[in-house]
Amino acid sequence: MAAKYFDAVIEKGIAFILIFTPLAIGTVQQWSIAIMEIASFIILCAWILKMASDGKVVVLKTPLFGILAALFLLIVFQILPLPERLMAFLSPSANNMYSAFLGDDVTMSRTISIYSGATREELFKLLSYVAVFIVVVNHFRTKVQISRVVLTIIYMGCFLAVFAVIQKMTWNGRLYWFYPVGKGLHSDMTYIWGPYINHNHFAGYMEMAIPIGLGFLLYKLSGINSLHGLPVSRRIARYLDRKDSVYVMFLCLAVLIMSVVLFMSLSRGGIIGFTASVLFFSWMIRTRPSLRKKTGVFALLGIITLIIVLLSGWGRIEERFQEAGEVEKMNRIDIWSDTINIVMDFPLLGTGLGTFKNIYPQYQSDNSRFLFDHAENDYLEIVTDMGIAGFIIIIGMVSVFSHSVIKAWRKRHDNFIKCIVTAGMSSCVAIAVHSFTDFNLRIPANMMLLTVIAAITYSSVLIPTDKKYSDAI
Repeated sequence: MAAKYFDAVIEKGIAFILIFTPLAIGTVQQWSIAIMEIASFIILCAWILKMASDGKVVVLKTPLFGILAALFLLIVFQILPLPERLMAFLSPSANNMYSAFLGDDVTMSRTISIYSGATREELFKLLSYVAVFIVVVNHFRTKVQISRVVLTIIYMGCFLAVFAVIQKMTWNGRLYWFYPVGKGLHSDMTYIWGPYINHNHFAGYMEMAIPIGLGFLLYKLSGINSLHGLPVSRRIARYLDRKDSVYVMFLCLAVLIMSVVLFMSLSRGGIIGFTASVLFFSWMIRTRPSLRKKTGVFALLGIITLIIVLLSGWGRIEERFQEAGEVEKMNRIDIWSDTINIVMDFPLLGTGLGTFKNIYPQYQSDNSRFLFDHAENDYLEIVTDMGIAGFIIIIGMVSVFSHSVIKAWRKRHDNFIKCIVTAGMSSCVAIAVHSFTDFNLRIPANMMLLTVIAAITYSSVLIPTDKKYSDAI
């Protein structure tokens, strides 16, 4: 009885996080961040108590947890008070900053992080992501459980897309028609941004949700295999009689809506990331003969999406890409150039997780009328915040995750596993490409979505093929 209660807390808790975080303006405000963190830790506690009630501790053994532990230790080290001599050795630039403000006072604590309060806040966010990842990987081990998470993401993505269009058509200067947004804080009125403040971050959510819809659609289409030998018209007629046909039609519509709205967001990074994910998705399908025959439906969806985009706003999209070369516009390259100077001064351990907005004004060489909280490039900001050491840890984590998932995926033959992993990896590719020109991974709602997607992808590829797993949805 207790186990069922804990199961409900875990599964409903994950659903709550997936629904709450994007709706709470991307979870960028302190109150919403606190709710996300509390919910994450409640889910973790429920999972621990469930194992205690079962009388056994079963935790997936993976090198990823060791890498996450190394990342945690690095961040903790950034906020530990260090002797002046050790600081001078590990981070001379940070030590010089302390000396400039503190003089010869060696009694004051000196930390690698130039603002330990910001680093502590980011550490709690990281712990909430890690908690969710650990629970999802270890708890969601059946097709039914994973399918519920997948459908929650698809439903949420579709809802956000529809809501974004309605809000744009009836915009009164307030999010949700009642929440005031400061002038100049929200995206330009020509964009679509839904409940987010920035249209690029809304696009980041969409580009991760769309491949999940494509993957589940691919899985549902696998039922057509039983109709080989019949003419195409009869295959379609027979398939429409199946109960899965409703799912297929909904998924087609959901993917179409999200794709069109993504283009209408006019996010260049989002469009490029989405394109990269579709190419990667297609490549993964082509490598598995059992999935290759399903490409016709996706080609049709792509054609319909392209036609709608061409008819409704291709000119504006083209203008957005042309704007990238206009020097009078804010130039990301200037920001990146300044950011590289920060890296040169704080190469080993960085300035502290979450401290970019504190250090950047000292290095800003242009656009002085603007204040930048982030580097407009997640990879550069990782290096500024955690140095080369942190960047190596992150790259190691991504490499281990990708290699282990793809290697195991090639050996699996169940269509559900193949489709979900294809979708999950494509979502990761989308946000990875977009992160070269934006800071989506610093938006808690998007980082949490990526965490859940990565977790169900990792869990799917490790699921044992048994009767429990093979149960129908």
